Amino acid sequence: MPSRFTKLPAEGASVFGALCYIFEPEKTAQTLDVRIIDTVRNVVVGQLRFYNTRHLECDISPYLRPLADCSPLPPISPTGVYPATDREIGIEMKISYLSQPDTPGQPSMFHEERSPRRRFVFARQRLAGNEIRSSLPSQRLAGFTDSEEILFHNLSPVRITLTATGRKPSLVRTFEVREAGQHIFCLNCSEFPDAEKITVEIGKTGRIEYTMIRRPRGSVRMAWTSRYGSVEHYTFPMIQEIERRRGKVSARPEMRYTLRSAFENRAMMEGLSEIISSAGVWMLDKDSLRTVNILTDTVKIHRHGSLSVADIVICAPQNDPTRWN
Repeated sequence: MPSRFTKLPAEGASVFGALCYIFEPEKTAQTLDVRIIDTVRNVVVGQLRFYNTRHLECDISPYLRPLADCSPLPPISPTGVYPATDREIGIEMKISYLSQPDTPGQPSMFHEERSPRRRFVFARQRLAGNEIRSSLPSQRLAGFTDSEEILFHNLSPVRITLTATGRKPSLVRTFEVREAGQHIFCLNCSEFPDAEKITVEIGKTGRIEYTMIRRPRGSVRMAWTSRYGSVEHYTFPMIQEIERRRGKVSARPEMRYTLRSAFENRAMMEGLSEIISSAGVWMLDKDSLRTVNILTDTVKIHRHGSLSVADIVICAPQNDPTRWN
């Protein structure tokens, strides 16, 4: 039987699930080396070695999970389409091995094979065709100076139509995405000061509608990664300092706050609740972002008829914030 890969992970699978490869060499391999290669950066991200094997089965997901590292786009980013290279990784398996000779005394045979390339996502939800990858509902509020991100996946070229309506004649802008894959559409609301509503329609995939409002005084802008790998944004209209204490790791103080949401429907509440299990949470302003920690494993919900208010406790270390590039 020729050497071959007999099992490969699915294209677009999640790095937070098993990513199993099965390889069966033609003959028993004396030594078999596996290199996990990031095809975009062309670097080795993991290596394994096996001895005297005729059947190789390995799960590479533990090597890829630590590579997940995304952050919000700077709020000054112009409206447009951006690559989502930090939301996924391209992988190729390179296998090299020495097989036992057919005749004793003969030299070992060297073999080398490469797997088909696969793309995996830094998200708990795998890719599923044409889709807007977001856990928040399609109808949202946005401030006149806010920046919003929409992560989407397209299988073919797609046209994005932005329509801003208000007291002045409607403004329509279009953006062409010619390559298939994941992309980020950034909406910089400050470019549309006269808009009362902004609609972003991504071909036939879906649409997001933003109703423009003025941000309440004392509000705080937060961002976090969702189960889809998207960076979601939300403005909490109320933030209350509840404690100031010395940090456990450093001598710098830590600030503890309670964030209180606006009155929201059930769909928005479900999306906001993901913040407590997010791998990355940030407090944003126009000049910088600050990584914060979530201190509760549940979201406290106050119900008022069909609407609810959520309370979330966070800890913000008082270190120097990261400045936007």
